[in-house]
Amino acid sequence: MTVYADVLFLIDFSMDFLTLYLAGRITHTPAHKGRMLAAAAIGAVGSTVLTVVPLMEGLQWHSVLGGVILSLLMTLIARGVHQSAASLIRDFLLIWGVGVSLGGLMTWLMSLGTPVFLRPHTGFPTAYALCLSVTVLLARLVGTRGRTKTADVTWSAGGFSGRF
Repeated sequence: MTVYADVLFLIDFSMDFLTLYLAGRITHTPAHKGRMLAAAAIGAVGSTVLTVVPLMEGLQWHSVLGGVILSLLMTLIARGVHQSAASLIRDFLLIWGVGVSLGGLMTWLMSLGTPVFLRPHTGFPTAYALCLSVTVLLARLVGTRGRTKTADVTWSAGGFSGRF
């Protein structure tokens, strides 16, 4: 089987960036685009190396351990090292879960096969566009949840007053 490292890097980079973006929207954590780009690049380089350089046959424990380390490193880069241990663990698990979910969505879309998803030059871009659309839709849905505007109202009548 031929593996093109540059294509694999671009696919991993784009999926890692979508994962970090969606995880940030879910937690309402403002993310600096430069940090997300750096984290996605580190994740893509690591994933490409883990895929291209097989270290042992069988279970491939190095891939699992490497994936955990890469997710932790991506979390630290994207969110910063100044956060509490609880926030770090929450963000790490969320980034891991969102990545697995988006990967599963892409796998499902690609399994639909002919006529759309297995065509040369259009299959992956079409599946990726659908995955991106789902990501943006989910980010919009969860992104608006924490932005409800409120107002304090104070009233008084006949010696009684109240506030809500």
